[in-house]
Amino acid sequence: MTPNSSFEGTPSADPERSIVPTSSGPSWRQEATHRITRGGAEGFGVFDPATQLIKVLSGARIAKARKKGVPDRIAQLFDELLSAGGIIEEEDCYRLKTDTDWMRPSPAGCLVVNQSINGWDAWRAQDGAALQTLRSAATPTLDC
Repeated sequence: MTPNSSFEGTPSADPERSIVPTSSGPSWRQEATHRITRGGAEGFGVFDPATQLIKVLSGARIAKARKKGVPDRIAQLFDELLSAGGIIEEEDCYRLKTDTDWMRPSPAGCLVVNQSINGWDAWRAQDGAALQTLRSAATPTLDC
């Protein structure tokens, strides 16, 4: 296994949490196109420029403390995932146990960092470029 060396930091390697890949499949980190970090939280995601959808991959470290500004719908979804076992509590964080699909990167990032966030700026590619650059590239411009 050769992880994406541009993404620094590694979630805890606990085979019971399906974070470490098996020898028959690729690393979940190798799938990732983008990463978000803040205050000890860390998540990896796969962004599809054609649909503008982002999948937050299982294994994300979710910040323990909820900051002001978390939309009610995200807080409610967090609580639902926690109750259903899609998020588990660990000593210093929560851990996402299942991939989650999002129509926009800001709510996806909000779930991971547990605070209101501009996902277009916070999700970063391996080269450090903000997700916003893909959004801008996909939007046609009109020259007059």
